[in-house]
Amino acid sequence: MTDLPDHLKFGYEHRVECDAHRARLIADGMKPGSIELYFAVSAAYVDAHKNDPTFRERQAAWREKNTTMVINVLTVEEIDYLVERLSGANDPLGISATEKLIRMRGDTR
Repeated sequence: MTDLPDHLKFGYEHRVECDAHRARLIADGMKPGSIELYFAVSAAYVDAHKNDPTFRERQAAWREKNTTMVINVLTVEEIDYLVERLSGANDPLGISATEKLIRMRGDTR
């Protein structure tokens, strides 16, 4: 078992939310421990998150945010330096990095 406090353990927030749905459904008259309650809690959780962004949408937002951060970190001179250092690269990683740096620079010099 880990020594982490409960609020830092993986799945803690999900469990707390499901417990809240369970308590509300029991208060509304469902029998504790019943299979109907189990499925009602699952349905309530899904319903509460039906409009949340999908993993693909969250990933795209993360990429956009982090791509913007990289652009703001490198100066034009630094990008030029890296493009010069990587020119003539014949490996896929070097070629890809060069192409991205050129796009970051905003021209095709």
